[in-house]
Amino acid sequence: MKHRASCKTFLAIRLINLMRPSVMALGLFMVISVVGCAGLIPDLVANEEVTLERIDSRSAHVRQVRVWAEGSALKVSGTLSRLYSHRGPIPGHLHIEAFGDREVSLARTTAPFHRRSLKARKVHFSETLQVDPHQVRKIRVIHHRLSHKERRGIHHGVSYKPC
Repeated sequence: MKHRASCKTFLAIRLINLMRPSVMALGLFMVISVVGCAGLIPDLVANEEVTLERIDSRSAHVRQVRVWAEGSALKVSGTLSRLYSHRGPIPGHLHIEAFGDREVSLARTTAPFHRRSLKARKVHFSETLQVDPHQVRKIRVIHHRLSHKERRGIHHGVSYKPC
């Protein structure tokens, strides 16, 4: 009798231990599906509300650009990946420009890079443009390999303030 009770207890504990990961996974999935969907930020480029023009340099490519409205401003973020595999910082600077109807320039800025480590082949950028998101039709992201002094202030026909 005593052996039978301990056997049932052992089987019950074993069944609970076998089911615990699947119950936890189900609970985690339910939390992610309820909370995760509410926290997604709509990407204006993916929704085709804004077109994106990326201009790469000979040393780096502009990648994974996201554009979204944040209140009365426009947030632009993405990565810049190195074309060649050598260490050190990615040279140059990044320009972000917002255009409205008929290619009218609404806002422009020079964005800094954020490198996570010395060995990283890509850097992250994020910039806020103080412009009404509903007026923006196009975003242009340009990487220049050289500094402003080396380029003498000329960038694709548009002159920018020195960095």
